Amino acid sequence: MLRILGYPVYNLWINATGWLFSGLLIMVFEPVLAGWKRAALSILPGAAFAIRWGVIDIPTVNALNIQGMTVWGMSILWGGSFVLSILFTATLVEIFAVDSKNRWSIPWLNTD
Repeated sequence: MLRILGYPVYNLWINATGWLFSGLLIMVFEPVLAGWKRAALSILPGAAFAIRWGVIDIPTVNALNIQGMTVWGMSILWGGSFVLSILFTATLVEIFAVDSKNRWSIPWLNTD
């Protein structure tokens, strides 16, 4: 397992994706929620971390904790987790890039 100063590298993309996903949820739901529903914005970071755990962390947890997991099996699970993180980050770049035709909209929801 690749480590930098004793810290596992896979934690970098797992933890960063949680914060990015939290910001995306707030950006998407902030214009929609009004009045008393606005308080729901406070639970979105927790929801983002729960979703991130289910989608991106589970392959890594399985890779680390399944007894008898082969090295290539661990690599596939870590790679899958990393690919999901990259796809999510690429979506964020498409949303916020200055020269993007999908700026401030979610590309895979845009029907134009």
